[in-house]
Amino acid sequence: MVQGDLVIQGKNKKTLTLKKFYCIGVCFLLICQAQANQIDSLFTANIAKEQLTDSTVQQKFDYLFFAGLNFVNHNNLDSAYLCFNTCCQLNPKASEAYFQISKIYQFRNLPDSAITYLNHAIELDKKNTYYQEISAAYCIAKRNYHGAVNIFEKLLKKDIDNETYIYRLIELYRILNMPKKELAMLDKIEQYKGISEEISLSKIDILINLRQDKKVVDEFNRLIRKYPFEKRYPVLLGDFYLLINKTQEGLMCYHKALEKDSTNGYAKISLYQYYDKIGDEQQAEYYLSHGLLDGGIDLSLKLDFLKKHIATLISEGKDEEAELFFKELFKIHPNEIEIYKFYVSFLIHEKCYPEAIDNLKTMLILEPDDKSIWDNLITIERDFQPDSVLATTQAAAMAFPRDLNFLFSIIYIHITNNNTAEALKVCDKAIEIATEDKETDKKGRFLMTKGDIFAKKDSLQQSFAYYEQALTYLPNDALLLNNYAYLLATCNTHLKKAEQMSSKAVKAEPQNATFLDTYAWVFFMRGEYQSAKFYMERALSYDKDPIMLEHYGDILFKLGDTDNALLQWQKSVEAGNTSDILQQKIETCNYIPDIITL
Repeated sequence: MVQGDLVIQGKNKKTLTLKKFYCIGVCFLLICQAQANQIDSLFTANIAKEQLTDSTVQQKFDYLFFAGLNFVNHNNLDSAYLCFNTCCQLNPKASEAYFQISKIYQFRNLPDSAITYLNHAIELDKKNTYYQEISAAYCIAKRNYHGAVNIFEKLLKKDIDNETYIYRLIELYRILNMPKKELAMLDKIEQYKGISEEISLSKIDILINLRQDKKVVDEFNRLIRKYPFEKRYPVLLGDFYLLINKTQEGLMCYHKALEKDSTNGYAKISLYQYYDKIGDEQQAEYYLSHGLLDGGIDLSLKLDFLKKHIATLISEGKDEEAELFFKELFKIHPNEIEIYKFYVSFLIHEKCYPEAIDNLKTMLILEPDDKSIWDNLITIERDFQPDSVLATTQAAAMAFPRDLNFLFSIIYIHITNNNTAEALKVCDKAIEIATEDKETDKKGRFLMTKGDIFAKKDSLQQSFAYYEQALTYLPNDALLLNNYAYLLATCNTHLKKAEQMSSKAVKAEPQNATFLDTYAWVFFMRGEYQSAKFYMERALSYDKDPIMLEHYGDILFKLGDTDNALLQWQKSVEAGNTSDILQQKIETCNYIPDIITL
């Protein structure tokens, strides 16, 4: 036998060298890894009996422990638990096995059992800081902040320079409102890192709450000495003086800051706030307008002040001055979307719509993915540059190809331009997208739109079909119910169904004049003229639409009031109704039916 080889006597009295024995071990682990999901708990329980009969206790422990880890990696927690539990039996002082069982209980969302095993692992290995850190995490999760503090304080005593423990304690002391201890930890961090804005401002915040004014001033002065070129710190000190009613000291800080740097916008903004508070409008406005033009101040700090300044100029009729101020502001912040948004609002207020449109287009160059900019541009162009709105909306739809709102806008424009063929094409595309994205409500709305288009084309059977499809998605949609009911009434067909749908629409929106007109017209077609008159008069109390006036005349004629019927028909003409049939009614002083034939 070669010296150094380990001989293992088996049942068949064959010998294996240590090298061969390790090969068997490696094979065992590879089998575990390849067949982890197939190995059942019985196989796991028999590992020690069958394959490791002649191994040492430590070897059995090692195999079972690594097999358990492998089972955990394959999410086979039952088998892993058996492995680790057997490890605990083999070596009751092995903290790592108890820790792994703790993790299994945590995976199973059994925190109480997890903590029990974790605490046992800590008892067995009191020097293991990782176990204690996990225990502190459990405490924080259960909002046992005092327990977490106790753990981290003990850990910090053993590792006094550990910054992680110090920062954890700072957070916990803040939660528990223990300002003096938090302050001590901040001082400790400062010893390692030196003076910094983050630490100093945190300390200042605590000291202000503790009303230790002198120490607050000392902290600000330390910052000022450390960072002599930082504009904000002298101003913040001045703000603090004003906070504690030391006005002269505060003003002196501001003016000293301006003597050192006449462009210091922070000092000017603070002086604005001071003069605004005491009611000196002239001085306040002077410092605000100059402070806002300091390019060194972050824009987010300016916006509220900027809005107030522009509002003041507008209220005083200084629109030209406001325009000039924006131009100066753009020199400092040439590509800031927030300023553009505010400027566009100003231009719309001034009714400068072409300029607003130009600036919105500039904004899209800066932020092409901002839908709100596209929406605003489309809205303004629809009213003031209608020839451009279709191209803009199509560009928006290309930028956001699955945004159904832009497609609906395109359809609306095509309908307005009497281009129904293109409108129907876009409807089909929108329905396809809505189907793929499971946007059932929007699919119903596009189906309704197709029904509306075919109704205008007098393709009534197709219109009815699309309205029926739309109802499967929008059974309670008031607009759909109204449109469908009106078409049925106009065709003098299925009037009972029309009355039911129109009734639902009116109940949903009882002050909607269009819905009331439809309801009245359904009654008219059914020959129920008194009911028709009642609902038509309610409709006209909300809107004097020309069609409603014509309908009212028709109803009055059927009730025998020819003079008033003629008066309402004439009012309809004056309101813009150019219907040939209406002209015939007036000329013949007679009602002429206008029923669409199916």
